[in-house]
Amino acid sequence: MKNIYNYPLKTLNTFRVNGIVKRFVEIDTLDNVDYLFDEKLFKGKFLIIGEGSNMLFTGDFEGTIIRIATKGIKKIKETEEHVWLKVEAGETWEDFVNYCISNQYFGVENLIGIPGWVGSAPVQNIGAYGVEVKDVIEKVEGVFIANKEKFIFSSHDCKFGYRDSVFKNKFKNSVIITSVIFKLSKKEYYTLTYKALHDYLQNDSSTISLSAVAKAVLDIRNSKLPDIQKIGSAGSFFKNPIISPKKAEE
Repeated sequence: MKNIYNYPLKTLNTFRVNGIVKRFVEIDTLDNVDYLFDEKLFKGKFLIIGEGSNMLFTGDFEGTIIRIATKGIKKIKETEEHVWLKVEAGETWEDFVNYCISNQYFGVENLIGIPGWVGSAPVQNIGAYGVEVKDVIEKVEGVFIANKEKFIFSSHDCKFGYRDSVFKNKFKNSVIITSVIFKLSKKEYYTLTYKALHDYLQNDSSTISLSAVAKAVLDIRNSKLPDIQKIGSAGSFFKNPIISPKKAEE
């Protein structure tokens, strides 16, 4: 657990914008959640973050930044066709995707390379190359800030939309996400509807596999986006415009 005053912002955002946050609190076990309430951190100005992508600081933050850094991936259920994994909020998204690939679990390989932590994934309903995280989320677990009560939201409860969820609207700044339960396929299947990905694999002589799809996605991403470890950025955060079929035909 960390509890530090006058902490450098540069380490908390992928743009690596410099500045100072008045107080930084990071918890690495769920037992420490009570500390956030005991310290009355939600009574003043606060911000809950993950890795710090998809955000841009413009100066010092005169409040408390809270980061849920719990770790763990646990198999909680399994059938012949599916596996359910409970993943703690502080797991990096990249590590989770690589875990699934190494264990031959299908469903998130198209989402490799997206910066961030697992706890942030349902907030944005992250998506790329024909797949959205809502396609594999079974439940989201967390705590209501107003009363400290725990909640378990089904995928339906999350009201997922295009880069949207209930956590960006009704429950914005009102909950702490502690873990996400994913339902993944053990049966081989691939989503190759995204043209650039389909074309890449068509021209690749290797057999289609989880690793091959992941490599293709990373190669395509790297051809478009700078290396976030070398050049500060928020990753890919744009939204495609949504228009009517009639307008599209025009």
